[in-house]
Amino acid sequence: MPIVGFLLNEVSGKKITEIQGGVSVANNADIKSVKKEQIKKFNQDAISIGFEFSSTYTSEDEEIAKIIMKGNLIAIDEDTDKILEFWKKNKELPENLHIEAINIILRKCLTKIMLISDELQLPPPIGLPFATKKEK
Repeated sequence: MPIVGFLLNEVSGKKITEIQGGVSVANNADIKSVKKEQIKKFNQDAISIGFEFSSTYTSEDEEIAKIIMKGNLIAIDEDTDKILEFWKKNKELPENLHIEAINIILRKCLTKIMLISDELQLPPPIGLPFATKKEK
């Protein structure tokens, strides 16, 4: 099932306190809703997958910052009714679609959160490579 669209509806970031000591970041992608949509341009049924992604910064078990993104993925498939039934029954997507959706959410949101974390003077939400001196 190809995912053909990524739409952000809400972005928020808040730094609660200044960083004191070590910081850990928990990233979470959650599918919130699945519903049938009509893509008028192509006269085709699609699935709208509502999601929420968050990066929560903690220090010494205290939340010090949080960045949240909410939006929708648009997926096209011939079996939209089967996918909707699966969602209604299990409150989850079929495995292949779930993996594809989560990977797109992670890639798109983490890229955007990198910029927001920098503006809030927070460390990046994922580890970045860095250059080091060669050992002689």
